[in-house]
Amino acid sequence: MYYVMCGGSLVSPVHSFYGKPNEDHLWHRFIEIAKREGRNASMILWDFIVKYVEEHGPGNPQSRIESFVEGGLTDQGAIEGRIRQKFSQGKEVSYQDILKQCKAEVPNIKSAIAMAERISKWLNNRGVRIWR
Repeated sequence: MYYVMCGGSLVSPVHSFYGKPNEDHLWHRFIEIAKREGRNASMILWDFIVKYVEEHGPGNPQSRIESFVEGGLTDQGAIEGRIRQKFSQGKEVSYQDILKQCKAEVPNIKSAIAMAERISKWLNNRGVRIWR
């Protein structure tokens, strides 16, 4: 079991998680690398958690039914689906074009960048070349 101190929570300042017993060397290497970079495990794991929640918080990227009604709700999943569809037609696309489209439709810059990264990866996995 590994313990990590994360943030100033009065309820649970220490979080624990389990790793594979035969892979303890990875945890120790992680700590060494973090120290070398002047960071600690908590900072790195917390940054990962924040990014993960931002990217996966919206949940299933399928459009909700309200998105199809005129004037209906448009969530990030619907926006991402529309942008994916737009750029999936060609054989190659500029990452900057994807990012520009995401920024135009998503007000939060971090969310727009995360969305552009997901779309780029998705397109690349489907054989579309992404120019950076």
